[in-house]
Amino acid sequence: MTITPSLFEAYLKCPTKCFLRWLGETSAGNECADFDRDQQASYETEGIKRLTQTLATNACVAGDSIALTGKSAKWRVAIGPVARAGDLESTIEAIEQVPAESQGKQGQLIPIRFIRTNTLTRDDRMLVAFDAFVLSEMLDAPANLPRSSTGTRTRHSS
Repeated sequence: MTITPSLFEAYLKCPTKCFLRWLGETSAGNECADFDRDQQASYETEGIKRLTQTLATNACVAGDSIALTGKSAKWRVAIGPVARAGDLESTIEAIEQVPAESQGKQGQLIPIRFIRTNTLTRDDRMLVAFDAFVLSEMLDAPANLPRSSTGTRTRHSS
């Protein structure tokens, strides 16, 4: 079975919930959770819109077929690429490419998550770390994991 961010998030909240999802059990539905999920999706859409408005049209690419290599590409931000490594898979909301500071060094690919709350929780940080880990495993490169809550590339409202 493939480990995805939603399965990992379920584990962070409750290992039993994760196990049941892994078995394929479905929940009866929760209006509050559905509302929260819709609000998060809306915030993510708005965040991507704000992020891409400031970039030149050729600096932003979208889709899961984006060539994610550690080498310098022509894009600055990738929207919605899928990173796969072994049993791990993550559809990353956005990836920022930071060019190398000097020639001969490799640039960095930094995953971005859009979080609608004003405070980043431990789970939010763990999900960003999961995205970074899957990306690093796919590229066979060291992960650029956030060191602190102020150093994360997680977007949240002001």
